[in-house]
Amino acid sequence: MAKRKKTPDLLADRESHERSPTPARAKNPSADPTLPATDQAGVASTADPFTALFPPPAVGEPAPSSVRIKLTVTAGEDMAHEVEEHVAQALSAFPYVHLVQAEADWTLIVLGVPIQSPNGKTSGIALSAVVTKTVTQQVRDSVRSASLLAPASAPVEAFRGTWLRIGSRHRIQHLCEQLVADFNDRYLHTERGEG
Repeated sequence: MAKRKKTPDLLADRESHERSPTPARAKNPSADPTLPATDQAGVASTADPFTALFPPPAVGEPAPSSVRIKLTVTAGEDMAHEVEEHVAQALSAFPYVHLVQAEADWTLIVLGVPIQSPNGKTSGIALSAVVTKTVTQQVRDSVRSASLLAPASAPVEAFRGTWLRIGSRHRIQHLCEQLVADFNDRYLHTERGEG
């Protein structure tokens, strides 16, 4: 009669493996770089893939190096130059703001209207501000043939907001400064220069 080979006892091998001392890595999972990070409760924390791909902007980002603003003032002949001068002076207090005539990031349109009493006497002034921002829009060149149509980018002014400042005629400079402060607080968020 042939002798049977002794088969290894798999269960006994498993028990001896479980009785063996725990490796240092298993005792402290945070020391094993192959395991996911865990919090203090020992629960594995998973990173948000969206946050990993698109991290939020850093707090306290530096102000832009330059903001180009086109200023347009419409008012009566007696006050148009004065309003334009005061608004331009208030805008120049911001170090990142540059007044331009073309290729502006923002357009500030100011309309000055005198407030008159029934007898025709001017009792105050109303300054209305309209703000547009230049954005890029995909357009197609109508001259090209249909087979060669290609998207091109063109600047377009998009309406952003409007507001009103009213006050007495002799406080026109203060009204212009308030109007510029409103513009900065709503859209630019830049800090005034020292001086």
